[in-house]
Amino acid sequence: MSDTLRTSSRTTPAPAAGRIAQVTFNDRTTHTLTDLAAAHQHLLANPPAPSPTGVLLRTCHRTEWYSTTTDGPVLDLNTRIVGHDAATARLAQIAAGCLSVIPGEAFIHRQVSHAFAALPVTHPLRRAAAEPLLLATEARRRFGLESRFDYTDLTRQLLTQPGPAAGTPTGFTAIVGGGMLARAVAADLAHDRAVIMITRDPKSLRNTLTRAGTPAVALRLTAARQDLAGHRFDLVLATNGIDHAYRTAIANLATNDGCQQVVDLCATPLLASGPGRRHLHDDDVLATIATATATTAERAAQAAAWIAGRMKETTR
Repeated sequence: MSDTLRTSSRTTPAPAAGRIAQVTFNDRTTHTLTDLAAAHQHLLANPPAPSPTGVLLRTCHRTEWYSTTTDGPVLDLNTRIVGHDAATARLAQIAAGCLSVIPGEAFIHRQVSHAFAALPVTHPLRRAAAEPLLLATEARRRFGLESRFDYTDLTRQLLTQPGPAAGTPTGFTAIVGGGMLARAVAADLAHDRAVIMITRDPKSLRNTLTRAGTPAVALRLTAARQDLAGHRFDLVLATNGIDHAYRTAIANLATNDGCQQVVDLCATPLLASGPGRRHLHDDDVLATIATATATTAERAAQAAAWIAGRMKETTR
């Protein structure tokens, strides 16, 4: 996928604040999960320049460009939806988790919110997410998507090794990453097992964990292999770290004699496949998701249809 922006030579009217003229995107309907994940990692390393008329929504499973003009700067994406109401409906469906690999998952709502909130205060799309986010929140409430299977539940289900008994000095879960997903997994697992989080900046993470009340220890990645020597642990990968040094440090952890199994939630696999190693896009993992979310998938489809109907009602 190209990370350069193409700008039309035509003159366009000044964009209306809060109005989305179009969205162009690649998602699971146009590309494989492998291709989408590779694009995600590529854009992490090579982000496009900020645009005065558009905003990039990028996750492991989608690349979307929302713009105030129909011929302004866009990424080289395959599918286009034109018009504020249709684009807003799509953004609300995404934020509600209707179009996610794990139907109804909650993380995407925060990702949408953060993508638009990070825009300059004068950007015409700064406030454009308010309507779809409210619509998404209502859809999640109406169709019971709030307490359904999520990435934290998936991680817990894939970690087949039982957690340690209280007071046991060995046997715990080590989580590589300090972002939103890693912290959510840590908070969930910390209810019944010891948790260690491993990141580049443990001091900042410790402060975040303290504020959140998450009882987890934070270690620096470069020292983690030595710190964990002689201990048995499960390893969860939930990081955007993609440079060679980071991958090497993770591989060293995974080959530690004490590492029992690995659950990789990253966009692209950080380790070679092997016994006891499972990645989010593995066939058996996707089958686990499909089984666990069969009912939720139906609710998510109903929520998506409700959102589309609500946006049509507002234009009558």
